[in-house]
Amino acid sequence: MTKRPEKGRGLFYHRDSEAHSELAPPQYVAWARGEAARLGVAFAGTPEAMTAMITRGLSVDGDLYIDYGISGNLLSRPGLDALRARALSDAGVTHLFVSKRDRLARPDNPIDAMAIEYELRSAGLSIVLMGGKILPPVPRGQRISLEDLLTSMIDYDTSGKFRRDLAEKLIHAKIRLANAGFSIGGEPVYGFRRWLCAEDGTRKRELEDHEVVKMPGCHVVWLPTATQELAVVRRILDLIVTTPATRIARLLNDEGVPSPKAGRLRSVGGVKVETSGLWTQNTIKNIATHPLLVAVCEYGKRSEGDQLRMTGTGPRPLGEGDYHPDGTLKTVANPADQIIRTPAKSEAVTTPEKMEAVRAVLEYRGRHLKGKPRTRGTTPNPLDARIYDLNCGWPMYRYAKRGSWRYCCGLYQNSEAKCCTHNMVSGETASRFVLACLRQRVLNPSTLAKLRTRLTELATAERGEDRAQRQLEADRTELAALRR
Repeated sequence: MTKRPEKGRGLFYHRDSEAHSELAPPQYVAWARGEAARLGVAFAGTPEAMTAMITRGLSVDGDLYIDYGISGNLLSRPGLDALRARALSDAGVTHLFVSKRDRLARPDNPIDAMAIEYELRSAGLSIVLMGGKILPPVPRGQRISLEDLLTSMIDYDTSGKFRRDLAEKLIHAKIRLANAGFSIGGEPVYGFRRWLCAEDGTRKRELEDHEVVKMPGCHVVWLPTATQELAVVRRILDLIVTTPATRIARLLNDEGVPSPKAGRLRSVGGVKVETSGLWTQNTIKNIATHPLLVAVCEYGKRSEGDQLRMTGTGPRPLGEGDYHPDGTLKTVANPADQIIRTPAKSEAVTTPEKMEAVRAVLEYRGRHLKGKPRTRGTTPNPLDARIYDLNCGWPMYRYAKRGSWRYCCGLYQNSEAKCCTHNMVSGETASRFVLACLRQRVLNPSTLAKLRTRLTELATAERGEDRAQRQLEADRTELAALRR
């Protein structure tokens, strides 16, 4: 490891999981500038640069590193990963400015965060915290003092426990709001708007999109005040009894009626793209069967979260059913007895009898699909959703037609053939193309030699003649002879 100077360059790191504090990070950068000047360390970060990073969604800019809107229990983050890479490779970096240890991580296991801190300090960095506390580098061959270990263990354990305590408080708060008929987050259903109302339902004012207002004794309520959208909702309710949802969607698209998500952005592979703004079959069905149309609020249909999960009676710990086979978290549908149903603080748009009639019609139309799995087996279509339309960038999905199978563009399907003209490819053609690409890669001389060697090793291991096992036995024999 290259020896670092005593006073070189300083780096600044900050993390904000909620992404609601745009004013705090620039203030922390100003603190880091003052500390760098006091310690005689070079530091080029400015509060203005930090503000620009938050606005543009950047993680790295010169000496500034930030993870904005990323939870602290994720130990691999764009800003933190870039910081560690530079701190370990750049011998001129000697100081790291972090406001608090919990900005570095809020780990589920405090040992994980301690390992990151030890990695930085053993590489020769000094970690500067607010309050004048400096964690000096750990010289090679020396141990961290027991006092330092206990302090870091307590700090990271407290920061990790904070997330669980916060999750429990939020769940109890959401249950209280749900039982009173108030909103617990999310976007209102089509035809409704967010209103700030008192506990008794008195309306204060309508809220803008994503507007957050904190007023004692007031909460957010979804009210049917979007007149033009409600006219479309009532039209859907009148048509859906006699007209399929697909035909209603095509009718609204032909008339140019904006869909609920028209003009908004969504993330596709980490890239923000504008939605098509077209109506789909599922959009029609979801609007026509929403319980808020009959003045009933439903909460907790699905559960998510990495600490605790919400039920009708309170928070519950995570179980085996909350994880995928690979160990990642998944969103689960709650049983009917765990869903909270309360009367809404708004008038009904339609009658319960009409809503039941709509549900019965949709249930009858979908009777031939009910209970049928979408896929059979674990990987029946290995190319499904792995082929992308070069015209629009959407994934292509496999479907059967007239005894053959093809891959069709997702945008072409969702838009009822209104968008994307280059939309279909034969399944056999796609498979031949992929196999030809694999053949070209495999028959490369260098790749073929590596593949032959690896297959030989696997075949040898299958016969019980594992080379590694033979070498291990020989080493054990030699070690025993040396001990004797």
